[in-house]
Amino acid sequence: MEKRSCEPGQAVGGCPEMTDWFYEENGQPRGPVSERDLATMFANRLLSAETRVWTTAFGNEWRSASQTTLAKSAGVMPPPLPAASATTAQPPQTQAATGYSPPYVPPSDVWAYLLAFSPLVFVVLEVVLYKQFGGKPGDAVPAILYWLGPLPLVWADARNLYLSRRNPQKREVMPFVLLTPFAYFWRRWAITRTSIKFLWIWIACFVAYAVAMAALSDG
Repeated sequence: MEKRSCEPGQAVGGCPEMTDWFYEENGQPRGPVSERDLATMFANRLLSAETRVWTTAFGNEWRSASQTTLAKSAGVMPPPLPAASATTAQPPQTQAATGYSPPYVPPSDVWAYLLAFSPLVFVVLEVVLYKQFGGKPGDAVPAILYWLGPLPLVWADARNLYLSRRNPQKREVMPFVLLTPFAYFWRRWAITRTSIKFLWIWIACFVAYAVAMAALSDG
């Protein structure tokens, strides 16, 4: 008897429809997402037809979306809406507002890099102000700035995580910076599972800050 295989997105001979898909974004795998959600992203031009995708039916091979059943999504256009009559049109305030999805923006790690290197900024400030005004090393920059200074960077980075769909469930991440950037970067890595490099960068820069403060004190 000939063995029948299931193509992604099709149910053949009782094979269940495969719903777990992954796609490539900036060299990183994203997912899993359902085939319907992934098709919607292609239909709305959020992903190009040459984006590589993978599902279990492909084995170890990543394929361009144009070589899969997802290629149909890019060409699908809805029919024009019929003119709404006065008797059937709903007032805008009564329309359902559930299921809102914010506009997609490309992933960006620029804010994470700025936060990770922020201890070096404080080193420069301390050295410049210390040499300019003297005083005790470590007191040139107000202590509250160490707490409030990173907040705009954290807010911008957490917002990009959500809008770029790396934190679709909008799990809490920003409050962790109040425990130090170390806690924020650990939480960020736990949510995105992309890279923990920002945590190591911040640790290295913080060590450099501590060494610089010790050198100023000895001087």
